[in-house]
Amino acid sequence: MKRLILEISSKGHYFKPAHYVILDLNEEMIEEVKKLSEKARRCEFLETSISLSCSAANLDYNAALDNGKVAMKEYAGWMDSVHLHVARDSFLVTGFYGYSDVSWKTGLVPISVLDEEGVYDMR
Repeated sequence: MKRLILEISSKGHYFKPAHYVILDLNEEMIEEVKKLSEKARRCEFLETSISLSCSAANLDYNAALDNGKVAMKEYAGWMDSVHLHVARDSFLVTGFYGYSDVSWKTGLVPISVLDEEGVYDMR
């Protein structure tokens, strides 16, 4: 199991957004992402995507540090229409906040992160 804590950005000016999306990818999903990345390199298409679910969190400045990083607390809302977009050497995650038309996305994450030990934490 690989845990990814990815910072997200959104365009909702009047919307209280989450700060991070949290993905837990099992070995099967990791292999699928790697295979899609390889296909993108061989076939020269730009990207493909996988639907998945995730949780979200906000920073909790009132809590004790978590391994030297600002702690997180569960986001009060939920994420909808979550997709992991796979390109040749990287991926990103997009989605919408539940019951809204406000979208969010992460930055690009290198595919090589999936082979690294431990949690990939962008805090």
